[in-house]
Amino acid sequence: MSVTALGIVLLAAALPVDVKTSAEPVLAQPVSYEKGVLTPDAQLTVDARCSRTRVRAADVTLQWTVTRAGTTALRVDLTDLSDGFATGKYVTSGVLEAGETKFEFADALPGINYYWRVLAKTAQGWTFVGSGRFDGPICPKDEDEEVEP
Repeated sequence: MSVTALGIVLLAAALPVDVKTSAEPVLAQPVSYEKGVLTPDAQLTVDARCSRTRVRAADVTLQWTVTRAGTTALRVDLTDLSDGFATGKYVTSGVLEAGETKFEFADALPGINYYWRVLAKTAQGWTFVGSGRFDGPICPKDEDEEVEP
């Protein structure tokens, strides 16, 4: 592949894509979620840490900033499968208000790679905003868990 063709492919991958909300699988997604993919009007961050209140559990906060004009709602999707978005095997936050900036994910399992994406609802329908990856933290065993015979 030539450098020019590669540049066109990379540019095309960075453009927003329409996302279907029906039961049909979503096929037009970025190939790699390792480094995350964003549109120019978005910023995404993840804070994944061991919970201070739940034994051996993780507290994951997904945060974003979206400045896309005409956004009327947002949605966050998560999967632990590398092809989860393409095959429709993901969980969703459901519809969030356009002003929402974070989502708490309490079901992260230790050591699992999770992929997440943010979608914005505009006049064109649900459109891709950005995606990323995070690891479920592996939390140490707490003293309270130990049971002596």
